[in-house]
Amino acid sequence: MPISLQILSVLLLLGSGWLARHRGWLTDIGTRELSRVLISLVAPCLILSSVSRRTAADLISQSHLPLLAFALALLGLGVGFLTVRLLAPMPEPTRRGFLFQCMVNNYLFLPLPIVLLQFGERGVALLLLSSFGFDVAIWTLGVGLYVPGQSWKERLRGTLSPAVVALFLTSVWVFLRDLVPPVTVWAENPPALAGALGGVFLNVCDFIGRATVALSMIVAGSRIASLHPSRLLESRVVTVALIRLALVPLLFLLALRFVPLDPTARGVLSLVALMPTAVTAAVFSDRYGGDTDFVVSGLLLTHLLSLVTVPLGMALLAAL
Repeated sequence: MPISLQILSVLLLLGSGWLARHRGWLTDIGTRELSRVLISLVAPCLILSSVSRRTAADLISQSHLPLLAFALALLGLGVGFLTVRLLAPMPEPTRRGFLFQCMVNNYLFLPLPIVLLQFGERGVALLLLSSFGFDVAIWTLGVGLYVPGQSWKERLRGTLSPAVVALFLTSVWVFLRDLVPPVTVWAENPPALAGALGGVFLNVCDFIGRATVALSMIVAGSRIASLHPSRLLESRVVTVALIRLALVPLLFLLALRFVPLDPTARGVLSLVALMPTAVTAAVFSDRYGGDTDFVVSGLLLTHLLSLVTVPLGMALLAAL
């Protein structure tokens, strides 16, 4: 599927949430409650099912991919912090949303079909592995931007969300399962009842987790329904779009030239760097009391502009 049509499909998915809100099927309170269910239940199930299917060997041999993805998130966050210092003071909820959008982009759902078309199954495997770095960034640094409290202890306690716990425990289990002999033997040949129950549990998690993308789109689309179009032209929104679509990708691609990578891995990471703001930004803002109108404005503007910037960036990468 051409990149422009893939981005258009995202906009149409957001339109489902807009329609639900516009028709009164989803209220403001209902949107907040849906965000809470998404972050506290649906997303942790997705993490449990996806991480458990990875192997310790993959995580070790290709550990540079999630590390580079985490570095991309850190780069965006660093650029965001520097920009906030240069801009006029902004309310704390808006500042948090500004930083989150600078840090995290649409690192999996949007680039997945493009990677499949450009790099085949191996590219998809590398993309899924690199997404682990973004998962860690979102559920640690991202949550840390939003949780209440001033001290590091309060923030650390606030970041222990169900998704963070699921990410940590499942990662530990993968390494124990694959690297510790007694656990490996048990994992490969579990008692019949335990194996059956474990399979049922993972199947349930997988089934629930698959709703993550759809529910995220509905939440973000619901917020778009209450958005005034003039907000898309606010200076802060435009600044976020410039950082997310131009400055951060440029800096990352320049830095990536000094990292030894095979062409497929380099192509996948380069493509991810070009992506617009993650829909997750709206869900986090809605759940933790951020300036959701501002976040949704950035989300919508970056996706609209990416209809031009992503194909242009891909053409430039191909020419290099």
